[in-house]
Amino acid sequence: ADQTFFPSILPWGGVSINYDGSIIAVNGQQNSYNVTTILKQTGPTSWSSSIIPPISEGSYFGSLSLNYEGNIIAISTYNSLSSPSVYKYNGTSWSIISNIPNYQTVQNATSVALNGLGTLLAINRNGPYIDIYQYSN
Repeated sequence: ADQTFFPSILPWGGVSINYDGSIIAVNGQQNSYNVTTILKQTGPTSWSSSIIPPISEGSYFGSLSLNYEGNIIAISTYNSLSSPSVYKYNGTSWSIISNIPNYQTVQNATSVALNGLGTLLAINRNGPYIDIYQYSN
């Protein structure tokens, strides 16, 4: 199997990949900070990276999900101080497009999943509940 190692990323959380494998999202630590790192393939064996920092201090990112194109990402947290969030890439940086309202009361959104367009978000929260959110991007 082909393997590429990114020494600056210490992965410990979720990972997601877009439809053609050109964009990979990894939760982990970089320079002692909990971040989501987005890796974009720029050539046959070369990659660039960008960072999505936590919304609140002390947040630990859990699962994540990229949409089909890889320009929208949903990220769950293991922290009651912040809620699952959705980000969109505008060509130069990632910005938040949705912070799920009133989700702070539900700890441990254990997993998230986006549909291909990035307009439907499913959240499995701690327990037998799955919440579905629909929005325009």
